[in-house]
Amino acid sequence: MPTLGPETVIVVQPPAAPVVTAVPPQQPAVFVVPTPGPQGPQGLPGGGATVYTQSIASAQWTINTGLGRNPYGLLVIVGNAEVIADVAFPSPGQITVTFAAPATGTVSYF
Repeated sequence: MPTLGPETVIVVQPPAAPVVTAVPPQQPAVFVVPTPGPQGPQGLPGGGATVYTQSIASAQWTINTGLGRNPYGLLVIVGNAEVIADVAFPSPGQITVTFAAPATGTVSYF
């Protein structure tokens, strides 16, 4: 690559005529949708979330779910807002939620 000096002048000129490129039409995309597979197994009973309410302010909430397993999902609400808390599962069916300061609120889990 050449080295340009301090007195080098670069002149950029547009092309004399625009360049037109013809592109042939594309073939339409073909998607193959397979037929549905067999019905899967029935899900767990219940169908809804369970709500745990912590009405006494505490920095750690311990929840015994009775599920015998860890929940598939949970949502922690403090002061009418979703919060990110330190959540642990010390054993199947038990949840601990830890905060920096005592709080009240709810945990919805399923």
